[in-house]
Amino acid sequence: MNMYEYKGGNIIDKKHILGKEGEEIAEQYLISKGYEIIEKNFTCKAGEIDIIALDKIEYVFIEVKTRRNKSYGTPGEAVHNIK
Repeated sequence: MNMYEYKGGNIIDKKHILGKEGEEIAEQYLISKGYEIIEKNFTCKAGEIDIIALDKIEYVFIEVKTRRNKSYGTPGEAVHNIK
């Protein structure tokens, strides 16, 4: 994988590429568990939701945090009250 990819005219660095890979893995996992993916990367004034899915009759809002190691903490530690 190159250090940078071009997408829609924007340069995306390794961190963003890793994040997108994590979101794709999470999406495939959710689908394998029977979730219906409603929206990805939903953006509004309050921020962004990585994945919105439907689990039978409940909507689920999913924040994906991908890490190669624990140098910056665990993914769970990166999700705070605002998220």
